[in-house]
Amino acid sequence: MEQLKALMGPTNEYPFLRKDELPPGPSSEVRLPGSGRRFAVTGDYREPARNHCAAVCLANVILCLKAGRTVRQEDRDRIFRRTYALLGNGPLFTREFRKGAGNALYEAGLTGCRLRPCGSPGAVRSCLEQGSPCAVLVMIAPLDWHWVLAVGCREYEDGSFYLRICDGWNARADRWLRWGGPVHIRSITAVVKKND
Repeated sequence: MEQLKALMGPTNEYPFLRKDELPPGPSSEVRLPGSGRRFAVTGDYREPARNHCAAVCLANVILCLKAGRTVRQEDRDRIFRRTYALLGNGPLFTREFRKGAGNALYEAGLTGCRLRPCGSPGAVRSCLEQGSPCAVLVMIAPLDWHWVLAVGCREYEDGSFYLRICDGWNARADRWLRWGGPVHIRSITAVVKKND
């Protein structure tokens, strides 16, 4: 696969937006508790991991679900090591991610969670309103896929919809992804508490 990617040329420029690049106008927003914390990023774990955005995203799911707790760097590192042990190097597709996620959530003591596919802005917004982070597999080219974590959303009166994301490269969830924009959403998996 790496040889094929090399032939197609580099495409690792994801056009995620900053808040000041969002359109003006009336909108409503949902934001998860714990979304303001420092998240894990791929740059924290360059060795021995490669193409490890899925493991970072899953670690960030767990960090987000521990919203009421302070998470130290050593705890973040421990969570990543476990998710990486379960998922390994990527690229990973949705089925592989979901299988590893179930095991990681159980091991993290989050046994009251289930995975729910989401296919529409309304479904994603509903999950976020219930406090459920959403793992999102995005693509900008046939062989250039990346996992990000949606921790909020913004919907405008004209129906345009944006996901607030932790992109896996920046420690804060301060990037935005436009639904139907240049970054294609391949799948969304919400982590929902069983009693929700």
